[in-house]
Amino acid sequence: MDQLTFFIIFHKKIFPENTPKFKCFTYMAANELIKKDIDISKLQHPIVYEYTTPGYNPLYQMLNFCDNSVILNYPSPPTPYVGFAQYDMYINSDKFKLIFDILTGNNKVIGFYPYQVTTILDVLTEEQWNEILTSYNLSNNTFHSIKSLQSHPFFLMNTYIIPSWFYTKIQATVKTILPLVFKFLKYDMRHIAGTLERLNSLLIACAIDENVLIYSISDAISDNRSQTIHDSIRH
Repeated sequence: MDQLTFFIIFHKKIFPENTPKFKCFTYMAANELIKKDIDISKLQHPIVYEYTTPGYNPLYQMLNFCDNSVILNYPSPPTPYVGFAQYDMYINSDKFKLIFDILTGNNKVIGFYPYQVTTILDVLTEEQWNEILTSYNLSNNTFHSIKSLQSHPFFLMNTYIIPSWFYTKIQATVKTILPLVFKFLKYDMRHIAGTLERLNSLLIACAIDENVLIYSISDAISDNRSQTIHDSIRH
């Protein structure tokens, strides 16, 4: 368990019953504009507040990045692997325990919500994604396209486990590509969170295609929509 830091991202409430007692878990409080409704005495894991970490950039939350703000803001943990899930997701203890045996070396990715490549085409066109990939290819000496990646899973919901070194790479790559994403969205931030979620999945698919990451799919995490909190200020 020492190989993993796993963040449960929330913006208002925590549901302690969703999270096993493994010590890898940490609650991550996002968006300082939303008052937190939590009972500290009932929590079995520590809380980190995104907006108190060194180098925090509030602009991401102001622009509706939601949980992507955490992924872009928070520094890489000291453990070899880092993972993310949302507050309204239930984590099956017995199934999650099996994951620890997979996390050897530094080249594994565990996805919990696999989708086909067509799913990312609901926010940007194939041509636009290919332009984003052209930017990635120039920086990484690769030759990816949407068609070349279509055999790989796309891990959505920003719920996955990746190596910490790759997490740092995702942060740097996304920040480089952001101007292009803004342009394609016509500077309308209404769909920025979903677009960045898909961009993260695209970068993971690229690494899988490059044989940099070896993936596994787990059904240890499931979402509980009855716990989803809709707030006037998005997380």
